Amino acid sequence: MPTPSFYGADVNNANRQIDYQNHYGGMSDAGNPYVSSDDNKLVEDLKLSFNTFTKFLGTDHLTHEHLKVISQQPAPPRLESQKISKETSSEAVLTERDIKLAKEILNRPRVGEAIRGKGGEITRGSLEKAGGTLIGNTNPNTNSADPFISYTNRDLVKEFLGIFDRFRDPSKDRNWFEEKHRYIDVKTLDEIRKAPVDGSASNKFSLREIYLFKNLFDRPGLSQSLDGYKANGYAATGSLNHDNWYKNYSLERWLENDRAEKGD
Repeated sequence: MPTPSFYGADVNNANRQIDYQNHYGGMSDAGNPYVSSDDNKLVEDLKLSFNTFTKFLGTDHLTHEHLKVISQQPAPPRLESQKISKETSSEAVLTERDIKLAKEILNRPRVGEAIRGKGGEITRGSLEKAGGTLIGNTNPNTNSADPFISYTNRDLVKEFLGIFDRFRDPSKDRNWFEEKHRYIDVKTLDEIRKAPVDGSASNKFSLREIYLFKNLFDRPGLSQSLDGYKANGYAATGSLNHDNWYKNYSLERWLENDRAEKGD
C-alpha cells in the first residue's frame, strides 16, 4: 500500500483556496451576477446569446478568443432613449449582461474546456454536449475543500501522471526499449477515492490524492476515457480498451489527443 509522500504535505490545509485567475487569464467582477451561478446556467445563457455573439463578431461559431473580444467591450450606456430590443434591431446589440457572461465563462477553466468542440470551436452542438458534463459552481473563488474544483480535465490528467509511479503495480512494470510502461489497477484508485476526507486516512493517502481520484471518477466520462480509445488507441490484433488498467503511456497519448481535439 502506498505511503504518504511530500506530494500530500497539505493534508492539514485542505480548505486552502487555489486561485487560477492569473494562470488561466480569467477575471472576477464583484458586480457580475454570474459569479454565484452554476456552470450549467452559464452554458444555458450562452445558448440564448449565441446568435447575438456570432452576429456581433460576423462568424458562425465562437472560440475562446471570441469570448475575450466580447468580454473587453465597453458596457453599453443605460439611457432611456437608447433602449434597443435585440429582437427588433438589425444589428447585434450586446447588453451588459452579455459582456459579464463572457467574462465569467473565461474565469471558469472547466466551463471553457467543456464547451469547446473539435478544433476548439464553440458551436450549438458543443454547448448541448457540455450541458450534461457540468455540475455546480467552479468559479476559482468558490468556497470548496476540493483543491481541483477549477482544474480542467487535462490538468487533472497531468497531475495524475505526476504521481503515477506512487500507485503503480510494480509486478506489471515493463520496459519497451527505452520506454518505461507502468500500470495502475483501476480498482485501486476507485477504493482510494472512497476514503474519508476528514483526515482519518492521512496515514495512507493525502487529502489532495483522495480529491484527485474523486474528480477522476466523478466527472462524467473522464475515467472511462482514460481507459478507452482516446488513451489506448486501436490495436491491430484486437482492442486493448477498457481493460481496467491505467497506463502511463496511455495517459500521455490521452493528453496528445486532447490537445489535438481542442486545436491547442
